[in-house]
Amino acid sequence: MLAYRDWSKSMRMLLWIGVLFTMASALSSAFVNVFLWKQTKSLLALAVYNGLQYSMMPLVFFVASRLYRVHRETYLRVGIFLHALFYGLVLWAGHRANPYWMGLLLGAGTGFYWYGYNLLSLRLTESRARGEFSSWTGMFGSVATMAAPLISGFLITSLQGVGYTLVFSLSLGFFAAALVVSHWLDPVEETELPMPVFRRQHPNWNRVLMGNFFQGVREGVFVFFAAIMVMITTGSEWGLGKYTAVNALLSSLSFFAVGKWLRWRWYNESMLIGSFLSSGAIALFLFEQNYKTIMLYGMITAIFTPLFAVPFAARAFHVIDEAHERYEREYIVEREIVLNAGRVLSIASFISTYRYLPKEWIPAYLLLIGSMQILAVLVLRSVGFRLKKMWEDA
Repeated sequence: MLAYRDWSKSMRMLLWIGVLFTMASALSSAFVNVFLWKQTKSLLALAVYNGLQYSMMPLVFFVASRLYRVHRETYLRVGIFLHALFYGLVLWAGHRANPYWMGLLLGAGTGFYWYGYNLLSLRLTESRARGEFSSWTGMFGSVATMAAPLISGFLITSLQGVGYTLVFSLSLGFFAAALVVSHWLDPVEETELPMPVFRRQHPNWNRVLMGNFFQGVREGVFVFFAAIMVMITTGSEWGLGKYTAVNALLSSLSFFAVGKWLRWRWYNESMLIGSFLSSGAIALFLFEQNYKTIMLYGMITAIFTPLFAVPFAARAFHVIDEAHERYEREYIVEREIVLNAGRVLSIASFISTYRYLPKEWIPAYLLLIGSMQILAVLVLRSVGFRLKKMWEDA
């Protein structure tokens, strides 16, 4: 593993761009869902808002991958700019903000950002430092996610009427800072013509795609459901801020421990433990749904998700490395399409369950889709690698 001081300048800048972006998003993203929920009092409206985001992201990935001779950092900057535009329009529209255009715009911004970020991560990070880069990103991102909701929750609760305006304005400031830092990245130009997608022949790649699909099904609804449950049970943005901050602190410590002590040969066991315990925490929703239950669910998920997330991401990138660097754009696009297909399916099934089945079925539905993460591990644990010498001593 490489120490931080041995990383390249662009690798360090990419880390801090990720931290600033996470801080900007964490200040407002959960509270945008709350903002919409307060207007509509409808979980279905939130599901549509998040579903439109997931639908736009793979479309943007595909369109961006068809472009030629565009610097990879340009996609990153476009994504950050569209996020800033989103919050600027929300500030302008206020309570007239529509979940449909909001979901489409934020989905486009998220697609451009993560397309650029993923490609830059592949090109700028060294293979022997990739696991450490992922853990540092997760750790600092968790610290940002811990501080931001406390600030947001306190401001919104204390400054009734202007709290949301101030919080969304702070997000604009952090997005602007991320744009400035992005100018220190070394230019990485796309010089290869785009190739057709879903034509890869590597034997492990279909397993990676299947694992990402199951993970997408797991993520779809839980992006917004827990936050809204906190609001329903507490009626306070400050309660949501505390919930998010506690979980982010635990997640940060867990990411640090995973990055420091987890070794490649333990990846299968780590993913299995992380997926079983974070999925099992959803069973708490089968019992009384109060603030303590939701907090316990969040804490278990925060502690054990990094055991799954770090090896999961590292394996996907190493399959791409091992397969063929020439097609890295196509691999990224394929993974994003499949991941978001799982998320959209999750949202669609939630809408159907919520509209047509008794509400008592919702906890069982959550447990079912939450268990999809276990299937992702069972698929990926059989992925083999021609391990390079650098892993032999890990």
